[in-house]
Amino acid sequence: MIRDVCPDDVPWILDLTRYRYADYDPAAVEAILPRLSELPRPFLFIRNDHAALIADPMVYWWRPSVVEVHVVFVAAFPAPGLPGLQLVRRAVEWALEQGASKFHLSSGTGIDMSPIAAAIGAERADPAFFVDLTKPC
Repeated sequence: MIRDVCPDDVPWILDLTRYRYADYDPAAVEAILPRLSELPRPFLFIRNDHAALIADPMVYWWRPSVVEVHVVFVAAFPAPGLPGLQLVRRAVEWALEQGASKFHLSSGTGIDMSPIAAAIGAERADPAFFVDLTKPC
């Protein structure tokens, strides 16, 4: 069953975060998660029995009439698989309900999201680049 995350889910989400994100900041996550779970939602924060997802609508300043949705967090135990796919499919539905024209799915943790991307009909959005600002340029 897919449902909105509520404050009672915070300990479970923290465990999931510890499992999936080796470099997470425990103090920051523990401080922000309760607030995220209680905020009115201009974003999607959902879970099922084995996964959680946050999707955020984004409007670019140069085209304010266009909404794109970005998945900013998806984690599952033990791996993304079907529980993650169920949440991503629900997020696509939600993006359509928000009037979004694009849905972005990526991974900053090295998890291969290709099977989920293929299952929802996503196209590859290369090239993508990043700069690690914690290291000298």
